[in-house]
Amino acid sequence: MIMKNFLKKFAVTLCLWPFFSATLTAEEIWRAARRPLSDLVELRDERETLPESRWLGRDQRRVNRDMDRIKNRLLQVLERSELTKHRDAHHAAVAEQEAWRARLRELRELQLSAPEERSPHQVFTKTKQDYARDIEKAVEAIRALDREREARVNEMREEYARMGIDLNVDQIQFYLSSVSGDEIMGMSALFHHTRDINRQLEALIRANPEDIDSARRYYGVHVVLLETMQHAHAKMVERIDQKYIGALSDLEQENEALIQRTEELLSGSTSRERDVLLRNRQLQDLTARTLTAYRQHLDQVRTRVAERLSQLNRCHEIAANSYATLRVSSALASQIEQLIRDLNTLQDMHLPELLPFENQLFEEKFRAITRELEGAR
Repeated sequence: MIMKNFLKKFAVTLCLWPFFSATLTAEEIWRAARRPLSDLVELRDERETLPESRWLGRDQRRVNRDMDRIKNRLLQVLERSELTKHRDAHHAAVAEQEAWRARLRELRELQLSAPEERSPHQVFTKTKQDYARDIEKAVEAIRALDREREARVNEMREEYARMGIDLNVDQIQFYLSSVSGDEIMGMSALFHHTRDINRQLEALIRANPEDIDSARRYYGVHVVLLETMQHAHAKMVERIDQKYIGALSDLEQENEALIQRTEELLSGSTSRERDVLLRNRQLQDLTARTLTAYRQHLDQVRTRVAERLSQLNRCHEIAANSYATLRVSSALASQIEQLIRDLNTLQDMHLPELLPFENQLFEEKFRAITRELEGAR
């Protein structure tokens, strides 16, 4: 069974590797995003001509659903970058490492009952020495994956540095351990690509300032880009509120019930039982502290994302007003230029502060809680 799970995890990892390497250049991002962005502009213009709701035919609610589907597909493009490639490769290395550790446990168990030497009729029977060699290979594979993970963390640091954000190894490791870390890194790529696309829109408008129709179309793309960013932020706030916090509350209740039961057992325990129960109680206290820290982290992430969403809403109101009133092309280009500066400011505040791990047990418990919360996705 363990071997079967090992092969299954390893096969999944191999299947995912082609996707990990499929990052896009700035030009490819623009080409991949151009069609969905144009579709969003058309749908947005259509929505303005429709009633909010009606029994038959299209209405604003149906158009909004269509736009949300396109935005979700667009986000898959805009969140792909060297940063997320290294993040996903790091996760693949972690998954492969877990599979090797499961294999290592199985090998050590099999070694216990293996013969010292192989008899003539036991051609395919492994000896303790055979298993020792297999164990050594598994240990080396785990060490190699440690080096792979370290290299990926350094690559992520360099990618953040290219974005103008200075993070240390501990901060990167913490985000990789947190259930919100993947989305935080996806947001970083989203900001980076959105700025690039806006710079190209600004250049297109400035290149032909007399073409008002083209300027309006390009500015429409700028508006739906903002709406796509709003969509991503709103989704993250919703996920924290409706999934992660609820799952965290369930874990807190389970641990509180376990603490209560342990206290009851302690009241009537013998001296030998008391030692075991006290150790259990210490681990339960560690779990409680970790859950509290995790809740503080998620609350902080939610606050930061909600603040950004509020500022994006303000930027969008101004952009939508400009788009609706068909201002002259030079003014539209200037507003996009201003938004790029605003996005730089917003990105600087998007990463939550580092939550330091008290010790290795605290870190392991934090990772265990992350796996529990990931199951709530």
